[in-house]
Amino acid sequence: MATYTAITDAEIDQDSPITQTLMTKYRDNLTAVIEDDSTAPKIKQHLRMSNTSGGNIVFSDLAPYSAVEFKAYLQENIGTGDATLSFEYSTDNGSSYSNVTGSFLTAPNGSRDQAEGWFDWTTGN
Repeated sequence: MATYTAITDAEIDQDSPITQTLMTKYRDNLTAVIEDDSTAPKIKQHLRMSNTSGGNIVFSDLAPYSAVEFKAYLQENIGTGDATLSFEYSTDNGSSYSNVTGSFLTAPNGSRDQAEGWFDWTTGN
């Protein structure tokens, strides 16, 4: 796995030469970001999940991130009850879960609802 190494402004100013060391940093830094090196900057990831049969959708390997921005759409049209979307999070790899207070969405039978927001699992807010 490549290791991320910061490139200073002095290395890339107009009078600085292009060196093998600098080019190696560019190469290795890109690889470190792709391989999710712990010291590398994080790239915003976009995940699209769909669950049409009820149940849970689990996102894992989120340790490098402290929060998630979400857009959720919920439609209930096959059952007789209401559909509800809520969030739980785990800080111990799924051994236990904490519930986020309240439900984000509730779609009465035959209708839809949508919401968007930001969830910070380091604070639970």
